[in-house]
Amino acid sequence: MVYAISQERNILIDNEVQRILQASMDKGEIAKMNVKDTSYLLQASVLGVVMLWLHKQDQSLKKLTEQCIDQIIGINHGEEGEKEDAR
Repeated sequence: MVYAISQERNILIDNEVQRILQASMDKGEIAKMNVKDTSYLLQASVLGVVMLWLHKQDQSLKKLTEQCIDQIIGINHGEEGEKEDAR
């Protein structure tokens, strides 16, 4: 029973991440990419960041999560992203 609930939750999250990625591609906000693979990679990366952050909280979780997104889909956040865009 718990496994079934966990699987259902995972499917709901994956579907929503894929929907957001597809909508962003459709609007031209991000480059075209394989939505299914990118969704999996994003979720795995964010989960990994959370696990690392729990062990060593030397940076904000928000910043670490944004860095994951930046590296995977190329969206820059905040001042660091603006500096990189200007190069």
